[in-house]
Amino acid sequence: MDAADIIGDQKAPKNRDILFSTYQSLYGADAKNRPYERYDPDFFDLIIIDECHRSGFGTWRTIIDRFKKAVVLGMTATPKRADNIDTYQFFGEPVYEYSLGRGIEDGFLAPYKINKLYTTLDAQGGLSLKQAVEEGAIIHVPEGSAAKEWYKMSELWRSLVLPDHTETISNHLADLLYTYGPMEKTMVFCVTQEHARLVSKILQNRFSHLGYDNYAVTIVSEESEVTDDYIDFKDPGKKVPVIATTVDLLSTGVDVPSVKNIVFLKPIASKIVFKQILGRGSRINPLTGKYEFRIIDYSNATRLFDEWDTPEEPLKQEKKGERKYFLKGTVLDKETGTPIVRATVTILLGVNEEVAIKTDIFGQFRLSNLPSQVKLNLSALSYSNLTIAVPTYKTDSVGIIVELETKPNKPEPVVIDNLSVWIEQEITIEMGEGTRINKAQYTEFSKNEVLKRIVTLNDLTRIWTNQRRRDEFTKDLIDNSVSPKTLAALLDAPDADPFDILAHIAFGTPIISRDERAEAFLNKKRDYMKSFGETGRKIILDLLEKYRIDGIDNVDDPKVFNIPPFDKMGHVLGVAKKVGGLENLKK
Repeated sequence: MDAADIIGDQKAPKNRDILFSTYQSLYGADAKNRPYERYDPDFFDLIIIDECHRSGFGTWRTIIDRFKKAVVLGMTATPKRADNIDTYQFFGEPVYEYSLGRGIEDGFLAPYKINKLYTTLDAQGGLSLKQAVEEGAIIHVPEGSAAKEWYKMSELWRSLVLPDHTETISNHLADLLYTYGPMEKTMVFCVTQEHARLVSKILQNRFSHLGYDNYAVTIVSEESEVTDDYIDFKDPGKKVPVIATTVDLLSTGVDVPSVKNIVFLKPIASKIVFKQILGRGSRINPLTGKYEFRIIDYSNATRLFDEWDTPEEPLKQEKKGERKYFLKGTVLDKETGTPIVRATVTILLGVNEEVAIKTDIFGQFRLSNLPSQVKLNLSALSYSNLTIAVPTYKTDSVGIIVELETKPNKPEPVVIDNLSVWIEQEITIEMGEGTRINKAQYTEFSKNEVLKRIVTLNDLTRIWTNQRRRDEFTKDLIDNSVSPKTLAALLDAPDADPFDILAHIAFGTPIISRDERAEAFLNKKRDYMKSFGETGRKIILDLLEKYRIDGIDNVDDPKVFNIPPFDKMGHVLGVAKKVGGLENLKK
């Protein structure tokens, strides 16, 4: 007799030691004949729920309530978030946690190196169609579609197809992979299947001299198109395919221990998806000698790292005698994309040992005899200093691009005595009485100031849902040198609510972006939105979009109804009429 079996809609075995099921199958579609109700309340001794963070909690809670005598064990790799808070309220605080950083330190997971890259579009912050046309671009607008004058970077990937942009990135990626090792297995995450196929085609052509007709392949999401390439790519014993381009098929449930490079060509908004993708590269594989992996980031996905993802101890560098790497690059103005001449490039090699060089008339520099990873400091007249960790290369055929921000224009001087000030672009902050503190110290200072005013996260929530109390609370913090805006910049989370920034530093909650909050709202409040009819639903969606862009303050101000598209509806009274009155609008 087998020890295990599967519970299905038409199948409820009772003579097995272990039973497997999804909660959807247990709940069933027939309200009069739920599969889980075929089992007595004391049938199960232990219930294990994998991926217990998922938002189906409201459904499977009824299942758990039936089997109250069983021990319930929930497992998840996802931190507490707005869209799974009810799950954590049920389970309570985790009884055991194990971080990516800890897994690396303990030797179970492979350490990673990050190679973060930007194109000229990144430097401009987006794309102006007018400017593109003036420079010779041809715009094809399909029937029924409309083009915008300006596209932000977050919109570019979703709204436009940019073959030249794709080709530039793909060729740069090919240069990197050639330097790292052309036979190192690589996953490339793309925006669409068409995008994935184009990237695969370019990379296949670039490495055609190796003699493999399936060196780079595209793996799509439909099961009908999963081919031998998919199977061979996962097999560490097979040389080819070397590169697999995909949209999302490889993000979860696929074990490719030999993969050395994870490449982001698509924007990632969800920390969950980001961590799942990283999991594809974090396996150690002694068979192929894979004990570390690289993250090659063209879409700023690595901003989603949490502090606990990083090992406490830095990776060891090569000894002085093993400095055999190159670093070549170009320093550009972040706003204009123009080269910065005579910028100072400095690398600290050891105690009282550094190397420095000036960029040439093309903004370029070249350094040799370096360890495999260095900390790069750049400075130039009228620009803010920048310090970043970068990998070096075995040859000087690959160059990096580094962008510097101009220092903000100084307004006419106003003298205020005994005021604590800081520059947001720097990680050191000037406090009162000449005290100079770093990022960590300022964060701790801010935490203490917040906790002087509130005790629990619920206190902060109650304040934040009342506009008057929120404004008073925020002003009080700013008056006492705590700036949520500055904290957001220091934590590299400019798209997060001030609420989430303050909750993070005071109570350790995850930082959630406005996009993530908006998505959680859409997922959890569908019935609420339907209750206002199609017109009301459209108004809520328009408000939600303004929240994504500008945050809660503008949405919470009645003046929001004086701007498009609400002004055309008759401003606040007209909008209220469409949703059944002012009371409904207040909701």
